[in-house]
Amino acid sequence: MRFTASLLVAIALAGCGGEDTLPGRSRPVFEHDWPAPDELAGAPSAFAAPDPAEAHFEASSGVQAYVVPANGDPLVRITAALPLGRLHEAEGEAGAAALLTHLLSTRGAAGSSRPLSLRLAELGTSLSAVETLDATHISLDVLPEDWRTGLELLVGLVRDPDLDAATVRGYRAGPGYRMPMAGIDGDGYRPKVELERRLGGYPLAPPEPGTAVSLAAVRALAARSLAADRVVFGVGGAVPRDEMEEALEALTDGWAASGETAVAATVEPVEASSRFHAVEVPSLEGWIAIGRAVGAVPEADRAPLAVLKFILAERLNIAAREKRGLANRDDFEVPVTASGTGLFLVRTGGRPEAVGPLVRYSLEELARMHDPEEPVSAAEVTRAQGWLLGAVWQRSLELAIDASQTFAVEQVRRGGTDHLMGWPEMVQGVTAADVKRVASAYLDPAAFTTVVAGPLAEIRAARHPRWPVALDDLEAQSVRRGVASIGEQSRRMLRELLRDDPVPGAAGGTARNPAGGGQRGADPAAPAEDRGAGPDVGPTRPYRHCPRPAPIRTCSASPGNAPRPPDVPANTAEPLRCSGVRPEHTASCLSFGFEPISGAEHPVPVSRRTCPMRSNPLPCLPTLLLPPTRIGPRPDLDRSVRLTDERHRHGPVPLHPGIRQ
Repeated sequence: MRFTASLLVAIALAGCGGEDTLPGRSRPVFEHDWPAPDELAGAPSAFAAPDPAEAHFEASSGVQAYVVPANGDPLVRITAALPLGRLHEAEGEAGAAALLTHLLSTRGAAGSSRPLSLRLAELGTSLSAVETLDATHISLDVLPEDWRTGLELLVGLVRDPDLDAATVRGYRAGPGYRMPMAGIDGDGYRPKVELERRLGGYPLAPPEPGTAVSLAAVRALAARSLAADRVVFGVGGAVPRDEMEEALEALTDGWAASGETAVAATVEPVEASSRFHAVEVPSLEGWIAIGRAVGAVPEADRAPLAVLKFILAERLNIAAREKRGLANRDDFEVPVTASGTGLFLVRTGGRPEAVGPLVRYSLEELARMHDPEEPVSAAEVTRAQGWLLGAVWQRSLELAIDASQTFAVEQVRRGGTDHLMGWPEMVQGVTAADVKRVASAYLDPAAFTTVVAGPLAEIRAARHPRWPVALDDLEAQSVRRGVASIGEQSRRMLRELLRDDPVPGAAGGTARNPAGGGQRGADPAAPAEDRGAGPDVGPTRPYRHCPRPAPIRTCSASPGNAPRPPDVPANTAEPLRCSGVRPEHTASCLSFGFEPISGAEHPVPVSRRTCPMRSNPLPCLPTLLLPPTRIGPRPDLDRSVRLTDERHRHGPVPLHPGIRQ
């Protein structure tokens, strides 16, 4: 015992304060000569996916099913896949999909003499309902001798649901998220729901809390989604195929079909009013969601995005967990809908002092993936392909209970299984160049919005001892990281955003300013080139973009008193200028290519392409600005960058760290 204690003390002392320790770790790096995983020679996989064509069955009523027998399995899984979700709701049906799923999984079949809970208890099982934007599946696992009873129960639920009028009238939509928060998984993760509501609202996000659903809406949705030609069953496990087909034929006989194809809507992304939101939530930790909404995604981008998902998730975990110990997980996900519409999302969370660093390093990894100069290695692509095929795809088809469910959901979502079975070939054909192409198209950090939920007072006061980033700095970090990561292609895209959008029939007008003309307060007699065009910057219209180039000008804090700009050619390459910059922010202005000047009550960034940003109190932060091409060396910029680096290395991170240019 004494020898063991001495040995433990020696090991502990050996791992303290050494130069070979990783940040955030007390033990030294473990030296070993183990082979790397990619050096191990493994035998080729013997996995063979079941054939969906052989498993497919269609009853005379039009009901489809995938039956995958496996005599040695200890369970039988019965699944009903439905075209049911918010993207299938028609006008006036907001919340009907969630309510219908609730009724299916709690009320049982109409006219049943025994409660659903009692029937499930007799089988020793429970119903599992998984809802997504464009598909829902309900399943139960039973013993092999109970497969017929389980099938009768599930078919009865879907064919003739108990749409109780009193239950429907008393229903009100909930908050859309789960409380208390514990973990980052699931659609009920509150930062994700808060983000969805800011990036597009319903149907990307759940309906507003308290929303009532009419009985007519529930019945209309049920008539479409629960028709015989819309529902697809999956049965896998120890079942005799012939008997299963006979039972399905008998149970679905006379089931009415809709005669139409279910088509899910797509999300229309909305430009967020702010790139950072903080939500007060009682919790011991801070929870983070960083994302952007997208509409339909081309089929050619789906496999590269899946590979990108794995690579970015791996990089996020290395940056946040392995190197710094800030969180258990820092994950990235892409939409699973058939059209690809949904949310590109980073999920993570940690102690109050880790929230700031987690946001910072997550955005840095997004920027690194988006940067065309930062390569994706062949090894990363190979690992991603192995995970997508050897883990995710194979696991979804390896067991009969999983294969039958996967086939059924795929049939509902895509109308067939060709995409599923062709997935390995698509993934294996992805190259590093393909990953960078989709990263450039979808991962611009300037387009991502951050939501932090948790005890805000504690998070604001907390500072990580090694990576101190304050909550008040997070918006600045988000904007700075977005600007720093812009490559040439993104710069061209932003230039397009900053151009004029003419309104048909309005001479010289724009979508934001149909009457045409220049900035408010400018001389109306001056030429448009001198006045400069600008959007409506009234108190209820926050700044978004400037329609077309204008000469360099300074603006006072009040847009209505803006002086007439000097007569400077619009193509003059001069540094941008910030009005009213406080001394502590001078280095930040220089790092963005601004030239600090004084004379205004509040700092207002201006340039030949900008208008007053009344809704943005942050100094010198060009949310949608393009710094002009710098001419010649800038010793002041280099000095500010060096100072920022030194502060970052030895002390708290400044409000606006310098950007190397």
